[in-house]
Amino acid sequence: MTAKLITLHALLLYLPTQVIGQNEKSTFDNLIVGSSYTFIWDMDKSNTVSYYTYYESTWNVNIAVSLNKRLYMGIQSLFLFTQGSRVDKKKYAIYGLFTQYDLMPKRDTRFFIETSINQGDYCTCGVSGIDPYRKKDLYYWGFGAGFDRPLKSISDKLYLDLSFVNYIILNKYNVKYNYTQYIIGLNYRFNTIRPKRNKGSDKK
Repeated sequence: MTAKLITLHALLLYLPTQVIGQNEKSTFDNLIVGSSYTFIWDMDKSNTVSYYTYYESTWNVNIAVSLNKRLYMGIQSLFLFTQGSRVDKKKYAIYGLFTQYDLMPKRDTRFFIETSINQGDYCTCGVSGIDPYRKKDLYYWGFGAGFDRPLKSISDKLYLDLSFVNYIILNKYNVKYNYTQYIIGLNYRFNTIRPKRNKGSDKK
């Protein structure tokens, strides 16, 4: 199954490149750099003697290029930091390739769906007392959705990114659960020209 998903995602990345020649702008004129930081926590104070706490933060850095008006392809790095009452303070990393499909290419706000294939060492494999823990050579399939909106009051090239991605571990384990990242971040577009809405066209 892992090999099939990797092959499928490779096709998703390769096929759009065939239409780059039809795009009037060059690929590097549509470069997007993004960064986000998210934080989650879990706490149980029902036991007055020893209560449970868990904290996890994720820093996501990504770069993408627009292949045409709808398709974007990029690379990403996720750095995860965990600590709590039952786990030691640790850090993990996930790296991957992603593809985004813009559902509203004629608007300044970009609403997209996303799929990705990733490799890392963050194992949410259901082992009581030490979960999550480090396990090398894990593969994840990610899927999600989101939107980014221009912050015109600051800069026409700066966008607020709100999205989520659900990561499924592809390696075989008897017990495992998904890792979901919600994203609140910023995207910066280098020389990207989004289609402008023509008010007169709405009357036609």
